[in-house]
Amino acid sequence: MISEYVLPTIALIASLACVGFNIYIYIKSKKTGY
Repeated sequence: MISEYVLPTIALIASLACVGFNIYIYIKSKKTGY
């Protein structure tokens, strides 16, 4: 079954994207001061 590997991969990518987005917002806010 492909779904056994697809779902964890999607969850992993989603979590990494979320963390990366939070880091981006953090760095952006540190630079601008907002």
